[in-house]
Amino acid sequence: MVKNESFQLYRRILSYSFKYPAILIAALTCVILGGFAEAGLFWLLKPILDEGFVQKNSLFIKVMPWLVVGAFVCTSTLSFAGSFGMQWISQRVITLLRLQMYNKMLHLPQTEYDKHSTGYFISKLTFDIAQLMAVSSMTLVSIIKDSAMIIGLIAVMFFSSWKITLLVFLMAPVLYIVLRYVSKRLRGIARRMQEHMGEFNHILEEGIRGQKEIKLFNAYERMDSQFAKVNKHLRQLSMKSLVASQMASPISQVFLVLFIAVVIWYASSQASADEITIGSFLSLLAAMVGMLTPIKRLVSVNEALQRGAAGAESVFAILDADAEVDKGIEKLDKIQGKIEFKNVKFRYEGSNELAIKGISLEITPKETVALVGASGSGKSTFANLLSRFYIPTEGEITLDGHNINDINLDNYRSHVGYVGQHVILFADTIANNISFGNKTFTRKEIEQAAKYANASDFIEALPDGYDTIIGENGTKLSGGQRQRIAIARALLKDAPILIFDEATSSLDNESEYAIQKALKVLSAEKTTIIIAHRLSTIEHADKIVVFSHGEIVEVGDHRSLLEKDGYYAKLYRVDKDELS
Repeated sequence: MVKNESFQLYRRILSYSFKYPAILIAALTCVILGGFAEAGLFWLLKPILDEGFVQKNSLFIKVMPWLVVGAFVCTSTLSFAGSFGMQWISQRVITLLRLQMYNKMLHLPQTEYDKHSTGYFISKLTFDIAQLMAVSSMTLVSIIKDSAMIIGLIAVMFFSSWKITLLVFLMAPVLYIVLRYVSKRLRGIARRMQEHMGEFNHILEEGIRGQKEIKLFNAYERMDSQFAKVNKHLRQLSMKSLVASQMASPISQVFLVLFIAVVIWYASSQASADEITIGSFLSLLAAMVGMLTPIKRLVSVNEALQRGAAGAESVFAILDADAEVDKGIEKLDKIQGKIEFKNVKFRYEGSNELAIKGISLEITPKETVALVGASGSGKSTFANLLSRFYIPTEGEITLDGHNINDINLDNYRSHVGYVGQHVILFADTIANNISFGNKTFTRKEIEQAAKYANASDFIEALPDGYDTIIGENGTKLSGGQRQRIAIARALLKDAPILIFDEATSSLDNESEYAIQKALKVLSAEKTTIIIAHRLSTIEHADKIVVFSHGEIVEVGDHRSLLEKDGYYAKLYRVDKDELS
């Protein structure tokens, strides 16, 4: 029923259960004994018929009711204890796997998030992990218990008549072939369902996140069409899975009924020769009929098992994925802030064109450097490389003379403060969002950072002030307010290197001016890289670096670049025209 190549997969799943050996052994013992006990109920038919009805044994007739009641109580107790124990282990295994998956997702390199949608990862952590539960919970109990019951029933059959039992075994390979085909088909369907489930979650997440744009652009039909398409595919795959699993059960039962018919014919000939008693025959026949139920359960369990195996493949693919590359062993307690790009080239995964084409740039300690250029010119890629979200394809980046890849990743990022153009906030209080990642900051320090970010006025005007819950990604705040909280978070970190990737793009002119004024004071003791949204806001920069098509085309301060009347001067004139 289970493909040979899947054994390693199941072994790995079950290795998590072995973390609780005492409970596992006790639960499995109860489950196995419960299966044997149920099979033993069929064996009781032989003495009940032979001793009670044929021999009319008066002592056995008195004992028989208590024997039957005791057998049922024993069976029920063992079944409950085994199922409870396995479910207890299963819940802890799934909890551990969820935690490990979430932790691994947080440590995946940026390239993985570039390749997959948010819905893809959500599907892995919800749908796929739920499928895996089938292998480690009640399905496992059913497999073990039903297998034990079938073994027990086979023993009853051998005890009743070994000749008839051997005849049954000669017909069993036909049943195995049917189950093997069903297993293979169910696994394939389960894999395809996981792929479509990832797409389903992606479309669902986009629909919820982009509901304002959908309404404004009247894109209901397009979104409905996308959702209906993947929803239809899921329904079709579910029906294929249902047909495969449901057909297996009646086919298996038809073969088993044929076996029973042959057994009845053969047993009748033995009975005429007094080679089998009526008790033995009915006990054997009941055991064969009794096998219908555990075999039917095992066939239906096979569907869940194959889904679980496919889910396990997906879960372990995430767990086995490479985390962010961190070969650095150096740790820098204090840094000066000297940054140097040495002939750095970078190509995004799957792209044939270089996004950064061999740039070299030196940034001195405590220098404010502004990066300007058209959209797609390489400014944000520069910032991402400096933040170590990506690794250069060629060349190296150094910090105080150390290759940044030789520095421990956590240690390196502790020296970098970053505010991106796409602000991410969390469904928590404003204070916790500003102090995100560090619980040691005092309320006074949080409020001071908010003041520097020109956020204190609107925060204090809220009913709960800094303790206001801002909703998912700060939905209760305006775009400018969200951006100011993100800036306060970066300022509170007080890292010696500050990166602002169009961090003031959502602010009005007044707020932007106030923040720029504060940044000018704060950046006096920091190495600051600013990707400018408005060129008028970076005139104070010590150095302006002009990008074009992944290359640095001009470097200088504001005055010298205007006097040069080159690419920067052209961009500056366009920017002034837009503002006027």
